[in-house]
Amino acid sequence: QVFLVELAGLCHDIGHGPFSHTFEDVFIEDESKWSHEIVSTQLVARINSGLKGEARLSDEELYLVQNMITGVKPDNAILHKYPRFLFQIVANKDTGIDVDKLDYLQRDCYSASLPMGFDAKRIIQFSTILRVDGHELHIAFHEKDAYNVFQMFHTRFSLHKQIYSHKAVKAVELMLGDIMKAADMTFGISKDLLNLDRYIMLSDSIIREIERSPATPPEAQALIQRIHRRDFYKLCGSAQVEKTNVADVKTLVASLKKHMESLKLPALVVKAKYDFGMPTNPLTKVRFFAYDQDGREVTASGVDRPDHKQEALIRVYTKDASRRDEVLAAFEKWRENREGETKPVQTPRKRTPLEPKPEVDREVGGGMNLQD
Repeated sequence: QVFLVELAGLCHDIGHGPFSHTFEDVFIEDESKWSHEIVSTQLVARINSGLKGEARLSDEELYLVQNMITGVKPDNAILHKYPRFLFQIVANKDTGIDVDKLDYLQRDCYSASLPMGFDAKRIIQFSTILRVDGHELHIAFHEKDAYNVFQMFHTRFSLHKQIYSHKAVKAVELMLGDIMKAADMTFGISKDLLNLDRYIMLSDSIIREIERSPATPPEAQALIQRIHRRDFYKLCGSAQVEKTNVADVKTLVASLKKHMESLKLPALVVKAKYDFGMPTNPLTKVRFFAYDQDGREVTASGVDRPDHKQEALIRVYTKDASRRDEVLAAFEKWRENREGETKPVQTPRKRTPLEPKPEVDREVGGGMNLQD
């Protein structure tokens, strides 16, 4: 079982497309029908089918690895005998604490030169297997480490707010999506999703291939050159969704898109959502233990923390900088009609050529000044 967990950890992200999560965010139209996790399970099966002898997994072992990748324990006779904690190591759908998260949070904090607010080694060191409700075995953490666990979730929140959803990052992601969509008819990217033999050839290099090809549509070629010049799509305005309406973000986004389309403006509407990995406080779902409680589950102090965060922004970008003011005016008009559901966020303004660039990005959600 240790080997199978290691195999699931090694292969859980091999289904990612070009530019990782960006591919799903900006190119995949319906994420309910396609996800990198499902593709990872398909690729594991494909690899296994080519193995022989002892190297080849049995059907049961393969099924176990596939479900550890998705983090779901099916309620069936095949996997009933396996403990639940095996499905909480690689991708933990119960609490959100898994080795995938511990890995990328440390790596991304290091790469972005941000302080890491939690101790990953301590989380692992002070974990154990706990029998819950008399039968199910879950991963549990020492009650004294509850704040450290909370800080892990807070680090995730901070990275999403400061880095992953930075306005310049999102602008480039939107442009990458438009490049791949514009070149799709020529390069058959959508068709590759349905063919694993072709899909595994897709990588970040697809943009270079599009750039070098003489058959590339002019629209895609122009966008690539804009990225080279750092002539990104421009953020026109942002609105923070009131807490009571966070669940209605999709409705608000659809409303703003319809408004922009009715005015025939070159606008792109996107959402940026920051939370601790789930809409409620994840600590209330984490199992805790104490050494003096004979293996019984305990309630950690400070679990019901008032500083659990959940925020959402709606942003509108324009592809044409010359129409930025038009898009901004239309956005402000829409926001006024949504008073009580959203509140304004300071929008960026144009600087004069001689005006120095500010050292800190003042927009909510921007901690790094990547690009105005």
